[in-house]
Amino acid sequence: MEVLTTALLGVPILEVTGDLDHLTALALETAVGDVLSDGSRLFFDLSDCPYIDSGGLSVLLFALRQVRGKGWLGVVGPKRNLLRLFEIVGLTADPDFRVFPGSDEAMASLGG
Repeated sequence: MEVLTTALLGVPILEVTGDLDHLTALALETAVGDVLSDGSRLFFDLSDCPYIDSGGLSVLLFALRQVRGKGWLGVVGPKRNLLRLFEIVGLTADPDFRVFPGSDEAMASLGG
């Protein structure tokens, strides 16, 4: 897995390429800590992430706890299997967790 940090209208995006699992979760958790030190919103671009296991899911939950009450976490471009995982664990029902089919919809959520 690789993580590239970019931004969309000033909101950090962590672009995840490859499987997000127990072996790679720590790298993503570190990146989350780096970009959320004073932020309240965060995007994960998962369009090139084919698989997330419970270790990877725990990083998303960690990030969600960091923004809860002051912002939100958005995932961009998740594959159908990832979207199903988010539904099963109840993330899609959480108002602080947002799903965007693509970067255009993510940008629109920021007023851009």
